[in-house]
Amino acid sequence: MKAVRLTTVTLASISLLSSCAANPGPPPIVEETVTTETATTTVQPGPTRSQVQVGVQPLRNGLNPHLIADENSTVQDIAELTLPSAFVDGKMNTDLLVSTSELPAGEGDEDAAMTVRYEISPAAQWSDGSPITGADFAYLWRGMTSTPGTVDPAPYRAVSDVRVSGGGGKIVDVVFDEPVGDWQGMFRNLLPSHLLDSTAADFAAALADSIPASAGRYMVDQVDRGSGIITLNRNDRFWGQSPASIDILTLNSVRSTEQVADRLRAGQLAFVDHVPGETSADAYSLIPGTQVRTERGPRELGLVMSVDSPILNDLAAREELRSLIDVPLIARIASSRSRDVDAAEATPALGREAGELRAAVDKHRPLRIAADPRDDESMPATRALVDILNGEGISAETVAADMTDIAERLPAGEIDAVMSWSFTNSSTAWASKVQCPYTAATEAGDSGAQDSGGDGANGNDAGGAGADRYASGNLSGLCTPDTDRLAEAILAGDISSQQAREQVTAATAIEAVWVPVLRERRIIVLGQGIIGPSPNLEEWDRGLAGADTWKEDTTANEQRTTEPE
Repeated sequence: MKAVRLTTVTLASISLLSSCAANPGPPPIVEETVTTETATTTVQPGPTRSQVQVGVQPLRNGLNPHLIADENSTVQDIAELTLPSAFVDGKMNTDLLVSTSELPAGEGDEDAAMTVRYEISPAAQWSDGSPITGADFAYLWRGMTSTPGTVDPAPYRAVSDVRVSGGGGKIVDVVFDEPVGDWQGMFRNLLPSHLLDSTAADFAAALADSIPASAGRYMVDQVDRGSGIITLNRNDRFWGQSPASIDILTLNSVRSTEQVADRLRAGQLAFVDHVPGETSADAYSLIPGTQVRTERGPRELGLVMSVDSPILNDLAAREELRSLIDVPLIARIASSRSRDVDAAEATPALGREAGELRAAVDKHRPLRIAADPRDDESMPATRALVDILNGEGISAETVAADMTDIAERLPAGEIDAVMSWSFTNSSTAWASKVQCPYTAATEAGDSGAQDSGGDGANGNDAGGAGADRYASGNLSGLCTPDTDRLAEAILAGDISSQQAREQVTAATAIEAVWVPVLRERRIIVLGQGIIGPSPNLEEWDRGLAGADTWKEDTTANEQRTTEPE
């Protein structure tokens, strides 16, 4: 039965095929073909954006060059490239300003010590198109005089008012209560106040993550902390002369000597500026086509002792602590190297036991020495000093906090000393080191200096309770009539910058409030891929801060791409 069924199906299939062949469908309709010509356009790729890779010191915290917590070489270089300054290298910034002048007594405030007028260029603008105005000057002034832990606040404290007038707020009159000889050094690295709190209440955190708008030749495009990369793009809204030539600067955080050496060999880094390691100079010097130099930086690491501390408010206790600091040893530990260490001078021996210090610690609590945990030099130095003290039987502990927090806690006596960097790149910075702490009383016109009955260094009674004060510039809280007069003389320009350095150094040594440990060293490497101010690196007067004058060396790039693998 199965075979019969198969045969039947086969015959039915053949019959169906025959039927289809006998009844074909209608012939297809052939339409006239219309031929059209279509124009095609080949999209040509745009010009390649020039890009340079640079190795830099990692960020500690934010990007505000006016805060001790943020300030380092990378932050300063970025600020030079992105933020406008009234004066640059002692000369008026003609891109930003039309004119500056000290007003005669009859034109300014009658009660003022001096009045300086700034006229801002009508074309000056931020990278978002907003104009630069006197509000940006006022914001910086308010921030510098109301925020703990600022860099060089003394000249701004001499200002009583910032008055803005003229069309578009382009005329700025800065009124001073006391004379400032180097007023040209003020109002560097202005910040975009139109994107920030006009009262500057946000000054400590305003640039924590980025710089929201630029008025330099570059602008911050991205800050990737995870990969350690900061991208700067050329600011196409820059209105001034000589815009930047290179489109993109990519700043790469330096992790190790080996990493940098590998990238220099591969031509992936054109320029490097960082704190050297033990073998950095040797490794980089061996790489063909590189130039290497080392130089002293403008910063100095040291220990600041607070006269507001219940343990260190006595001079004898501070002198004893100073004598226990092994400067050469701590300098090596802080720098993580034993060669090319620019250590400060060893501290003087007292010839006595640390009896006052030991008694004060036993009476109160362990000595608290603070440092920023993100600082690769100050934190190891602090831990080493704490170990030394504990080894001597003097109870001590490390406090990890950022410098803004430390500056708030110092006047209250919660922290006894701090290991931090001192940045003194101007004469007014020396005044800031010894100017009496800023208080409600000093705002009202009281200098805050106390008669030196006894120790004479503790300014804790100047202007009210410690909670009403904050540390800024002068972290130690040192306040005597002599130091206050010295600060006034430095501000007024009555003594030279060198004299200011010498006299402030002597005053802080006498009162034992500052112990220098390590002077900053930097290693600069010129690789391949850029054309700078000179073919000889030794003749360069600026590093990354001068990147706005660099040009891309296309010849070097072409050679790398044609090298056989």
